[in-house]
Parts: sequence; C-alpha cells; structure tokens
Amino acid sequence: RYRMELRDVFFTSRCDHSLVQDQDALQYEGCHCDGKCADSSCDCLQRFAADQSCPAQKPLFECNSQCRCTLACPNRATQTSGFSEHLRVFLTHDQKGWGVKTAVAIPQGSFVIKYVGQVIPFEVAKQRRSLQESKGKMTFLIVVREIGKVTTRTCIDARHQGNISRFINHSCDPNLEAHCVRRDSPIPEIAFFALRDILPGEELCFCYGGDSQPAKEAAHNTGRARRCLCASAKCCLWMPFDLDDD
Repeated sequence: RYRMELRDVFFTSRCDHSLVQDQDALQYEGCHCDGKCADSSCDCLQRFAADQSCPAQKPLFECNSQCRCTLACPNRATQTSGFSEHLRVFLTHDQKGWGVKTAVAIPQGSFVIKYVGQVIPFEVAKQRRSLQESKGKMTFLIVVREIGKVTTRTCIDARHQGNISRFINHSCDPNLEAHCVRRDSPIPEIAFFALRDILPGEELCFCYGGDSQPAKEAAHNTGRARRCLCASAKCCLWMPFDLDDD
C-alpha cells in the first residue's frame, strides 16, 4: 500500500508492492517494440501494466531508457509534460489559500502533472516539518510509505525546489489521484491522473487520504489536526491525519 503525507496529512490506499521489492523488476531489460507498445507483444506491458479497472492496485512501471519504443508509447505517459503548461496558480476565496486550476479540459484518465521536489531522508523530513511548525508555516512534504517484505519511505520536499503541483489542495471529493511511477530507478515519482473529466477553470484537488477518525483523535489529543475546507458534499469535516508516523 501507499501512505503519502502532504502538508502533515496522509493519503492511504492498499496496493500490492511485491514487485517493488524485486530488484529484477527495477533493473530489467527493456522491450524491443518499434514506435508504440502493444499489449499483445510488449514485454513491459505484459509484466507490469496496471489493471485498468483498478489501476492503484499495482505500482506503475513505465518503459525506460533500455526500451526501444518512442515517447509516443502509451506506457510512457508521465514522461511527457502532461497538462502542466495549462495549469494556473490562483488565490482561492474560501480560506484555503493558493490553489491550482486548469485552463483547458482534461479527459478522465489523463496524466496531469508530477509532484516535484527534493528527495530527502525520513529523519530530515521530520526535522524540516518540526522547524516549519515552530515558525507557524506550512510544509510541502509528501512521504510515501511502501509496505512489503521491507518497509521503505520516500520523502519529497517541494518547499525550495518544486513545481506548481505543490499548491494542489485537498478535497474529500477529488478530481485527481496520485500514483507511484517508476522507471530506471527504485525511487518512485508521484504522478497525478484525472479521476474524471475536468472542466476548464475547475480547481484541481486530490484526497490527502485516510479516515477522518484519526484526525478527530488528533484534534483532541495533539491539537495538530485542522478543519477541512473543501466544502464538498462528501466532506469529512477534518483534514486527514496519521498518528502513527510522528
């Protein structure tokens, strides 16, 4: 499963990460496809392609530098700029601060943008979070926890080096979904895909994840939890929070 922390809250979904622990899966010979890969003949797609009915159930492995296919290959979706050039930062009017909206329509299932930042050790991430909290400032950390034979954490800090994706807000009814994507390296990249068709001018959001109950407990016990301001019909009232990762 993934456990991803953004601005001191967590996103959690269950995934089969047995492939992530297999070094052969991370350093495999590329496919020999010409142009675009096809499901029936591509070694990469046959071995690693996600179940499209439930894509989050497997980590995503894209064609890599050892593959002969071109950037037009459907298994190189996140190796393009996606819709990043059509995204705009704007100041929201509902106390959420800055947000991100799209200037064009985004079809369901499309790759939108990556979460970009510095990859840092988990202990450094905790230190930076504590420092920002002591100053009353927001963090821009994602912590991906992958649980298999060995539990690994990948920490991405977008505060000093990042892109527009660090301003994407939380929603309990999101239009984006985050996925771990790998190619050429065991370190995952975080890519956002459209959960549904997104209209021009619509704000982009993804669910930081988890049950609201831990956030309610944290509000009473630590005072660190925050009210959710997404105002969707499915709003859980509290921002997601995980007490187990301090």
